[in-house]
Amino acid sequence: FGVSAVSTSTTVYSFATATYRSAKYFISVTNGTNYGTYEFIVTHDGTNIYFSGDSRDYVTSPSGTSVSYFAGDYVEELGNSSSRIEVGTMGHSFNWTISAGNLVFSAASTTGTISVKGVVNLIKV
Repeated sequence: FGVSAVSTSTTVYSFATATYRSAKYFISVTNGTNYGTYEFIVTHDGTNIYFSGDSRDYVTSPSGTSVSYFAGDYVEELGNSSSRIEVGTMGHSFNWTISAGNLVFSAASTTGTISVKGVVNLIKV
């Protein structure tokens, strides 16, 4: 998947919750010369969304500095799950919601625009 010039909340990828129980996302976000890579393992029960303890975020600046913002912690949010990360001087957020029988992944930027690209591995129910 891939979307460019994301500013307001934009659907990046969705799948049918009746067909797939979980997904592993590998995501890259670009803001000018700054970039971040993220890995999320997401599971749902048709109503709630859960993150695996293996989900990780890494943000890297052009100088090569890498910082882990979310690694090894179990996060559980009911109905709406999100993560907010800074890439360069720009904040962005990832959101997962269950809507109309689909698990929907969306992204947004707090200032300016970002490019969001990645791959998803789906696991059937």
